[in-house]
Amino acid sequence: YWWLAVIAVLNAAIGAYYYLRIVVTMYLRPPAAGTATPRFAWPAATAVAVCALLTVGVGLYPLAVARAARLAAEAAVRLPDPIGPTGPVAAARR
Repeated sequence: YWWLAVIAVLNAAIGAYYYLRIVVTMYLRPPAAGTATPRFAWPAATAVAVCALLTVGVGLYPLAVARAARLAAEAAVRLPDPIGPTGPVAAARR
């Protein structure tokens, strides 16, 4: 499988070029003359706040999310395939 190693080395080289170019731009080049100042937009601030609250909530109460995922998975296995006997779920049960 030497060709797989060649592909991995090429991917690593492409990734290094891509990310090192960003690092060079960030740290080794002078800043642009007309840098923009960020504006406050309430839709973006609301989205960030909701995502932060959901992240904290799931972090504090992970069992509720795990229970809901488990119930959904059990229901998906228990219920018949909506496509019919030729669908992918029915085929997997055979």
